[in-house]
Amino acid sequence: MPGGTLGMIRLGRYYDDGSGAARDRELARSWFEQAFEAAQHNAQTGDVAAMETMALLFRDGLGVKRDEGQALSWYRKAADAGSASGMYNVGYCYEVGSGVGKDYVEAMSWFRRSADAGDEIAMMEIGYLYGHGFGADLDYWDITVLVS
Repeated sequence: MPGGTLGMIRLGRYYDDGSGAARDRELARSWFEQAFEAAQHNAQTGDVAAMETMALLFRDGLGVKRDEGQALSWYRKAADAGSASGMYNVGYCYEVGSGVGKDYVEAMSWFRRSADAGDEIAMMEIGYLYGHGFGADLDYWDITVLVS
């Protein structure tokens, strides 16, 4: 039901900001809470997409109190289950210090895992970190392998 859960989030956002529907914060909150309940149930059964949805809900404070630490925890669960986007998001949390202290070396490690799993955005992040000297010494061989 991840598609249904994401639809609930989208409806909540429409009502929350009044785009595509009349602004109604109570109705928005109701959709976010329904999305949280559905995602929580599905995540507990091992649904990786639902784990990533839980992270999104905690990250943005939709249906729950905003909690970057919980978001990171759910991204890590998705990553541990093999999700390339979960790995990317864990790396991003380390890169920007969301729910954890900034750590470019750890960010690079997670981006590499994600890139190895085929995530192209993670490959771009690796290039960005290399290009700015964050998290690793510049290694032209690694860059050549990434872009080939």
